[in-house]
Amino acid sequence: MKAKRMNSAEKRDAVDILEYLIDRREKFIKADLITEKFNITSAYLRKIIHYLRVCACPIISTSKGYCYTFNQDKIIENINSLNNRGMSVLEAASGLMQSLHDVNVY
Repeated sequence: MKAKRMNSAEKRDAVDILEYLIDRREKFIKADLITEKFNITSAYLRKIIHYLRVCACPIISTSKGYCYTFNQDKIIENINSLNNRGMSVLEAASGLMQSLHDVNVY
């Protein structure tokens, strides 16, 4: 999958965050620690993490935080979690589409 385009400042931030996670590989880092260190918002951090994952960086996330890992079991577990969330989002979108139909009926 192709990563969304990012400007040069965003790419620099992505590299900085990636290096930070690599330096702490196999350790979970809470999002709030990352956002404080880099003075960024949680939404921007999620955008950066998304970009890095699309670029095939093995960054997983749990309630414990973000983690750069090569542990295949952890990566597969995270892939399954992302797939389940994706399906849930699609179900919500489908429900909203149905509501448009239902609104037109009334």
